[in-house]
Amino acid sequence: MRVLSTEEALDRLGRNAAVRRLRSLLAGRPIEGLYLVGGVVRDALLGQDAPDLDIVCPPDEVKQLSAFLSETWPCRLVLLNERWGTVRLVPLSLEGSEKVVVDLAPARGGGIEEDLVQRDFTVDAMAVWIPPDPQRLLGPLVDPAGGLRDLASGMIRVVHPDRFVEDPVRLLRAFRIASSLGFAVEPGTLEAIRKTSHRLSQPAAERLRDELFKLLGSPGSRPYLDAMDQAGLLVVLFPETAALRGLKQGPEHAHEAWAHSMETFRQVEKMMEDGFALLEPWGEVLSEWTAEDEERAGLLKLAALLHDIGKPATARSGEGGKVHFFGHDREGARLCGQIGARLKLSRSSGACLERWVRFHMWPLHLYRAASAHRLRDRARVRFFRRLGGDAFGCLILAVADHKAKKNNEKTIECNENFMQFIKSMIFFSVERDAAGVRLSPLIRGRDIMERFGLSPGPAIGRLLEKVHEARAAGEIANREQALDLVGRLIGKGGIT
Repeated sequence: MRVLSTEEALDRLGRNAAVRRLRSLLAGRPIEGLYLVGGVVRDALLGQDAPDLDIVCPPDEVKQLSAFLSETWPCRLVLLNERWGTVRLVPLSLEGSEKVVVDLAPARGGGIEEDLVQRDFTVDAMAVWIPPDPQRLLGPLVDPAGGLRDLASGMIRVVHPDRFVEDPVRLLRAFRIASSLGFAVEPGTLEAIRKTSHRLSQPAAERLRDELFKLLGSPGSRPYLDAMDQAGLLVVLFPETAALRGLKQGPEHAHEAWAHSMETFRQVEKMMEDGFALLEPWGEVLSEWTAEDEERAGLLKLAALLHDIGKPATARSGEGGKVHFFGHDREGARLCGQIGARLKLSRSSGACLERWVRFHMWPLHLYRAASAHRLRDRARVRFFRRLGGDAFGCLILAVADHKAKKNNEKTIECNENFMQFIKSMIFFSVERDAAGVRLSPLIRGRDIMERFGLSPGPAIGRLLEKVHEARAAGEIANREQALDLVGRLIGKGGIT
């Protein structure tokens, strides 16, 4: 990644629409000691425009300046950190330069250099002076911790190891920033992280969750996940994974359970980065599905990491000493429910994580039934109806799980057959609307009650489900056929 010269970066900052707007608003209210800091400076040196602005000003100016900008920008004020007096200005308009979020903080210590050396990482411990006169050029660059040097060498270096003690969320942030920039974490910083890793259990769950999902949501996060694991962070974040490490599996596996989980994670990420080329002609469909929700990619990677978390509790030795893990999917879902609650995932995200882990073996069971010529279309329908909009994630996870096993001549053929089966499942979903999310229903509950004189109740829902299964299986196609099916089901007394 090319780093601009200081002059080029200052020129870029000077042309930044949000910075220009800020300077024009302050033209009638000049302030000495005002600086752009952190990500906006780093990104300018990398030839990029930061989405937000971080500003440091004299402590006695924060209150007046934030009130002034809240009226002139315009925006609303949010107190971010009462201890440090940091204020966030959230724009009321979502147009142009007005939509930029501004964080305003008082300078700590005796001046800007003392403030910067109290920050977390050197690449974010740089500042640019904003002259009171809007006609003057920005600058100079202030860099007391060597951030420019580390930017040029592609290193994330902590300003001082005490930063991790002051705020352990920075233990995750080091890898998140490194991942977003494609940088390496500096060896001394890695050692400081290892020594402080036990503190990761201290911060609020919401802050840990946000950092984790920013990391998981970035492409190419697997090497950073490895580094986090080696530094001892993952076992603190997910103590449930401790028992997976070293757990032997069956002969179809090339890795012990934890290494298999990490490989499954890698396979999911690789498919995403390749646009799901492995599952063509459905790559575009799956890529669009993944992009529908900004949290979906990270959540699916998390499911890959945790999909076998129920194995230690369900490990049993069978005939010939072969290890079995019957029920590990259910136990894994139960543990993921606890993890989701601990991380304060939203209700929908937590439920989705549990579903993917609970049903990650279902596609394999369907494949085995199809291989034995025992799979009916209705079984496919039930899969898509049960998982709804999360079904594609379950299929992707099953593919990754399958590919993370042994890779020999026998499994290569099995893998190819399994891929073809997964493609057939996607075709079934798309062409027949197996999940029931695209086509209007043939009949509704009211139609059943009026035709057959039934009262509202669970039986109506079960009848409608049978109608949908028959439609997706190609057995019925119109309203009269649907009502005829309902009549036959009622006549058999099978729906009560």
